Amino acid sequence: MGLFSSFFGRKDKAEDIVDDVDDVEEVEDVDNEPEDDDRADEESRESDVAENNDDDVDDEPQKEAPRDRVKNGPWDESEDAGEANRIDLGALRIPVIDGMQVQLESQEENGSILAVSLIHKGGALRVQAMAAPKTEGLWAQVRKQVSASVTAAGGTAKEVFTDMGYGLSAVIPHKIDEDHVTVQNHEYMGVDGPRWFLMGIIAQTDGVPEEVRTELVEVFRGIIVDRGDGPMPPGQVLELTPPNLQSDADSADSSDDDIDPFERGPEIAEVR
Repeated sequence: MGLFSSFFGRKDKAEDIVDDVDDVEEVEDVDNEPEDDDRADEESRESDVAENNDDDVDDEPQKEAPRDRVKNGPWDESEDAGEANRIDLGALRIPVIDGMQVQLESQEENGSILAVSLIHKGGALRVQAMAAPKTEGLWAQVRKQVSASVTAAGGTAKEVFTDMGYGLSAVIPHKIDEDHVTVQNHEYMGVDGPRWFLMGIIAQTDGVPEEVRTELVEVFRGIIVDRGDGPMPPGQVLELTPPNLQSDADSADSSDDDIDPFERGPEIAEVR
């Protein structure tokens, strides 16, 4: 399955903002489990945002991530992410905020859950993770493809540099009905991690207060990615699993005294 055919597969929602484009070029046939030296080397390399126009680097796409990724996330499951209240979706463990709505996006044909949307105070963050090569990044190529697709759809996209490193700010035409077309602003974030790529879209940023954007970015940075050890081709989407909010053992051991009926947790829904 191609990267964009899955990430932008749902066309009936406002956040599904561009048409499918060609798959990410395969830069490595299959990514086998790395040796310890390989993992240590890539953790060192990704601590800085890669500069693709450096004279002393190879032509291969460099990994791009915030300078402080190892300290402040997003994290690999092998790294020290610290304690936080996270919802476990298998390949992704995502921090939850009181009142945040979690929407699992599944495919109609087979029910596979390939993306999650996090709704908070009127803002929305859509997240998806993919397998990536050990030494090469996907984000630089993905930015170019998203920009081209947005432009082809009649919108505009410009590269920006934020606290997340290089990203895209896009203005997307959105058809309301046969006679009315409006535009929506979206922010694209991407992080090349160890053998994975994590992408997030903050939808309709023109209507989201800055404090809400900040909270959504903090949620994105607090994610833990568990790619698994099996071989995967670059660009393969990491399938998510529904959360097990409480195990049977926990239910049996819990007493009525432990339950706070007025405590509000995340609201979880599945959409197709």
